[in-house]
Amino acid sequence: MLLRRLRDPETSTRRTLQARERLVAHPMTTALLDAGVSLLLAELEPRTPVTDAPRPGADRVPPALFFGCLSASRVCAAATRVGPLRVTAAHLRDRWPRQDDFVDDLLSHALWFEHHFAGAVQQAQALHAEMPAGATAWEVAGHLAQTNLYSLRAPVTSRVEVLSCALTASRPWLRAVQQRNYAVYDSAWHGVLAPLLLGLGLRLRPGVGAGDLARAVGSLGEGVSLRFTALGESALARDQAVDAFQLGFTGLVGVWTEPLDDDGGGAGGARPVDPTVPVSPVPRTGPAEVLLRLVDPVTGTRSTAVTRRRLAEDGITAQLLEGGLAVLGEEFGVAASVSEPRFFSSLSAARVVEQARAEGHAATAAQLRDRWALQEHYVDDLVGWALFRAGLLSRGPQLRPGEDAAAAADRDAAAVHRRLRQSEGSPDFRLRLLLTTMAARTSIVDDFAQQHAEADAAILAHTRSVLEGTGARLADGVVPSTFARAALAIAHGEITRSLATGDDGVRADQPAIARASRAFLDSQLA
Repeated sequence: MLLRRLRDPETSTRRTLQARERLVAHPMTTALLDAGVSLLLAELEPRTPVTDAPRPGADRVPPALFFGCLSASRVCAAATRVGPLRVTAAHLRDRWPRQDDFVDDLLSHALWFEHHFAGAVQQAQALHAEMPAGATAWEVAGHLAQTNLYSLRAPVTSRVEVLSCALTASRPWLRAVQQRNYAVYDSAWHGVLAPLLLGLGLRLRPGVGAGDLARAVGSLGEGVSLRFTALGESALARDQAVDAFQLGFTGLVGVWTEPLDDDGGGAGGARPVDPTVPVSPVPRTGPAEVLLRLVDPVTGTRSTAVTRRRLAEDGITAQLLEGGLAVLGEEFGVAASVSEPRFFSSLSAARVVEQARAEGHAATAAQLRDRWALQEHYVDDLVGWALFRAGLLSRGPQLRPGEDAAAAADRDAAAVHRRLRQSEGSPDFRLRLLLTTMAARTSIVDDFAQQHAEADAAILAHTRSVLEGTGARLADGVVPSTFARAALAIAHGEITRSLATGDDGVRADQPAIARASRAFLDSQLA
């Protein structure tokens, strides 16, 4: 329910249903909510670098306000709880004199793929040897889906990775980190898929690159994980995530592969895995390659490369970083908090009113409090409003006369692609990623569930209208709700990757989102 706090008799400032609905529909209510959305979006936009005069070349970008939770006292208290040593603010300042440098290294540390992805890669790479003879693509996909839900194993760093995708516009160095990570992910997926396809008696069709399948499956997994996180990682969300991944995986594999020749194992029959098929190793890196501010000659606190590297590999440094992650876990709502969450503390009444006035509305703090007596009530309604504004689905124009379903799917994907490339388009997607990291809050889960249900219904209605115009139909046995979840997962995974890396995967004027979306639709038609 949109604006649930204003409408709920328990939290509303109005006694009657009619008065509550009048308040919901009032233009000032919209103005105050739009002001909050603007403040959230401002946190994701590029910031003007600040030059530190005593240290030439040390231009720095002020951290987003929601990183204000990473105060020295709170980080050190969390680090001490992590143990084994008692950590003080002096230890923190000895390594990172400025909070923005600590925030950058904490993000880089959290994005270190060995935190949450290396284990999943190793588990998936062993899958081809563990699968029983004659295993089907659906069974293989089910096992892959379980390894893909890495937010269960690494709830904090997986959310930081989502958050970093939203922050790449404001922190360009994050894009380079994500480009490197996605290259590792693609290589890992290729290493996993090669022996699995061989074991299924399949090979890629002519014209389909190994990179296409690895990227599409990776994006499918990314989109499935985003939805799983947004819906609070419930048992139902897990079952739906596995089903969507299985349908998407088998669909992509079905369209982009063909049976091996008879001398290579028989038409479509499962065969033993060739032990000579290489499996991509996970590259090993260390803290000195990850903590960019600590080892940088300008921002580092040690005079030589040797001492900077030694500090990066120090036990207290690692303890401080784990303390920072513990604080973020509290803010994300995935760990018990001993402090009041500050993630939305930037949305003070004064800032919201000031922003509303800047947008041309005669707002006052009294008007804000007249609607939401508590800030947490305003935040709850703001999140739902922001999701409503951003949406989860971007649909292209309706079917044109004489156009087939595949061409319409291409235009849909192209419309999303164009929107991403427009300056006013990508903020909506980035805002959704930001809010996904906070989905452990019950009200946010409810808002996401409503938005996903509406997006599922919309994509099904749109697909049916397209198919009816061409005489095509979904194949018998395709579960519409699972189809919708898989289709959205592929699109959302590709969108996230594009935002994170700036790489649209364009080949022959066709972006990767269009190739994968079209292949999946083709796989589901009768």
